[in-house]
Amino acid sequence: MPASGEGTIGKAQNYIAGDYGHLEAIIHYIISVNLTLRPLILKLAAGSGRRQMLVKKPSMIFMALFVLSSTAIAANETKNQDEVERRQFHYEDLRAFALAREKLDAGAAPETAYQAYIELASAGFNGWMKQYRVSVDRFIDRVPKNEATYRQLPALERPLRAREGRINGYLDSLAALADSSEQLPVYYFVSNQHLLGGTPVALDDTEANFGIGIAVGNDDFAPGTPSGFVPNRVADSLVQVVVHEAAHILQLKAQGGRPNYISIYDQEKGSMAAIAIREGCAEYLTYLASGLRFGNRHEYVAANETGLWAAFKKIADKPPFSVPGWFSGRNEENPDWSFQVGYSLGFRICEVFHQAKDGTDTAEQLFRLYDDEDIAKVFAVYETNLSGE
Repeated sequence: MPASGEGTIGKAQNYIAGDYGHLEAIIHYIISVNLTLRPLILKLAAGSGRRQMLVKKPSMIFMALFVLSSTAIAANETKNQDEVERRQFHYEDLRAFALAREKLDAGAAPETAYQAYIELASAGFNGWMKQYRVSVDRFIDRVPKNEATYRQLPALERPLRAREGRINGYLDSLAALADSSEQLPVYYFVSNQHLLGGTPVALDDTEANFGIGIAVGNDDFAPGTPSGFVPNRVADSLVQVVVHEAAHILQLKAQGGRPNYISIYDQEKGSMAAIAIREGCAEYLTYLASGLRFGNRHEYVAANETGLWAAFKKIADKPPFSVPGWFSGRNEENPDWSFQVGYSLGFRICEVFHQAKDGTDTAEQLFRLYDDEDIAKVFAVYETNLSGE
């Protein structure tokens, strides 16, 4: 299945707008276009006295198309040259998944198609697979359940490329907040989940080289989002996720790197309170850098802040992700809560701490918050502000 558009023309446009390294593929599709259009050209030329030239010299048509295509490539390369030099965006996994889908449509066994896709994984997708359970069996089980979504995922390359300029600007602003010169690469791939997600991914075994790993997928779980797959809407949601995951990498760097970094998943050192600070500050820093929020759950927090804080204090010391509804799943006892409302409550807590006179007046310090003493200080400032004392 073509990544965007239909037929040979759509495929050629996709390669011209995207994968500059595949010149042979570009030529192949230009030839395909030439063969597709040739009967129409001959029909138009009939009776004009030029039929013989067109019949005998189709290479002239090919050369014209090739020149136009080369011009388009050069224009796109010039337009994106600065972005490519500063930060790398990786789409090879999306193309590999499109290839797997084409193999399936042609009758290949699912085991063969998905295994080939996994074996072609980029450094970013490999980093993701080391953290999460990704397997051929899971693809075979889950893709049929969300077939319509999976078929459209490779087509996200086009709208995501169109947003590279925005993403670069946001990531530069985020790096400036952290007083960092990091140029983090971004990897887009299809995992065995139909909903979008992201995480920092280790790109090698040194645990010092990280990239932004983005599993493309639907965003219809976001608060206030209508159901259905809308590529441009999904791409906009992914922009916020990219910046959020970059904030986590900068948090890791600011906290002394992997040896000193306390994972929020650590059942002994982590807690629900630690997640609120880690994720909440990442959400807040993302907003400072981009003006973006995920969905509209912040509106629910604004209207129910006092009650949410009272409820959260009761479970703050429990193990990470042990109480659903805050940072994972939904809370059955409070079905009216916005989805994963803890992210926006954490946002509000970090926002108050940043703006308070006895908090921190620099965003850079927000990246460094991680231990029990930090958490206690932030919570104290927030509760004082909330009580109006």
